Amino acid sequence: MNLNDFPIHDAEFISVSVVPADGNLLVRTSVRLHEDEVQALQEMGFSGRDYTITFERCWYYAATFYGHYAGNELVDRWNIGGKEEAAIKLNAVGCSPKQSVVFHEWVLSGGSKIELIAERVVIEESAGAGATEI
Repeated sequence: MNLNDFPIHDAEFISVSVVPADGNLLVRTSVRLHEDEVQALQEMGFSGRDYTITFERCWYYAATFYGHYAGNELVDRWNIGGKEEAAIKLNAVGCSPKQSVVFHEWVLSGGSKIELIAERVVIEESAGAGATEI
């Protein structure tokens, strides 16, 4: 599955957790996909609406959250940059990973933003139906 095909637009942003993991970071996000996306999800082999998206072996994580919203923010877009964008950001702080890393940016409906650089992304249905490695 291509990450660009995952129907995350207008998903309710539930949570994010960041923990150290073997010298890198492990970033887990929880979302509830919009009910209009159920058919697209079924075509991809998924059945639920609640998902955990895990970014493994993260080299960079930055977030800005605003607390002015009346409810949970929605995911407006998931921008996926190339290896060049990731390299520029990491080189600015003296890092140059030999592994393949990709820049990710989540922009939320209330102006909040998450940026990270990760080696691997895993999408799991929260009900435990299985995982899809990206």
